[in-house]
Amino acid sequence: MCIELRSIRIESYNHAMAQVRGLVGRASIWDADLQLLPSVRALAFAGRLDRLESLLNAAKVLASRAGLTAAAEALRAKEAELQALGAELAAFQTPSADVVVLSEDWGKRGRGAKIMAWIVATGATADQVAARYQLARSTAQRYIRRCQLPMARIAA
Repeated sequence: MCIELRSIRIESYNHAMAQVRGLVGRASIWDADLQLLPSVRALAFAGRLDRLESLLNAAKVLASRAGLTAAAEALRAKEAELQALGAELAAFQTPSADVVVLSEDWGKRGRGAKIMAWIVATGATADQVAARYQLARSTAQRYIRRCQLPMARIAA
């Protein structure tokens, strides 16, 4: 019974290692650093490294239960290589921001007069002014107040 169980564990280990070799694309993973293999790096940058990690972990557990201590230790080293690749990948992850191209009259003389003329002509709200002229809401409200001051003087 014990011999049958060990042989089943060894077959399971061999099956897991065949899947690892298939995923990596090499006949043997022992003679190469997984961190430097192009196929593994492509998996990492595509965000699909988790399958390889889980297969290595399963193979390590199966090897240790089958009594293959040297293989289990070697698989721990391969897991460390993948963790180093994950750390390297994390270093390349930079936050991204949307780039907004400013309108061609941004910062030019007379822009405020154009904005105020448009507000008077259309009766726009602060949100409309902010969206059209790429302004903060508070700045758009200031332009609207500046437009309302002459109207109040004319009415008075």
